[in-house]
Amino acid sequence: MAKKDKKNLNQKDLLETIRDENGKIGYLEVPGEILQVWNGKPWESRPKKLAMLVGIYVLLFAIFLYLMPDAGFFLLLIPLLLFGSASAHLVNSQYVITDQGIYWRNFMNQIFKRWSEIENFIFEEEMGELFFEKSNMRSRIQRNMPIYYQDNKEEIEQNVKDLHAKAWAEKKAIEDRIRAEVIAELDKESEKEE
Repeated sequence: MAKKDKKNLNQKDLLETIRDENGKIGYLEVPGEILQVWNGKPWESRPKKLAMLVGIYVLLFAIFLYLMPDAGFFLLLIPLLLFGSASAHLVNSQYVITDQGIYWRNFMNQIFKRWSEIENFIFEEEMGELFFEKSNMRSRIQRNMPIYYQDNKEEIEQNVKDLHAKAWAEKKAIEDRIRAEVIAELDKESEKEE
């Protein structure tokens, strides 16, 4: 289906057409049943804070230009780095919640995180943040995922809370089972030695 057609779909139709034939959204495989899809618009959610952020970045760039006017290639690189570091808060993003995790995409990022890989979360009036476990290098570099919402805040919050709690309860149950098996095995070995 063409991109133009996807814009005119309602939520139910969008849920059915978001994945390709291989179960991928973009270039990532996104497992699970799709529960919710929306586009976050940061400039509609917090325009004053983002205008201040852009103003600070412009000021930093102006100071750098003043201090090092002969920087050459770095004069082009600095605005790109500044924009790239704040792109999650400056450009629109697409979000997909499944029963297995959450997918997030904007023009620079495309990631899928399972609920068990999300350590914690907070929700504010205009946005939320999901914080990742630091189990791999990417999670150490990119530690969180911003979630911007407009009119579906309560539904998003409830989905995140419920699915996160369920995943972490399952993770804890598996860890408790493994711990019990290891303790039982150690007890058997200590009884044999006696």
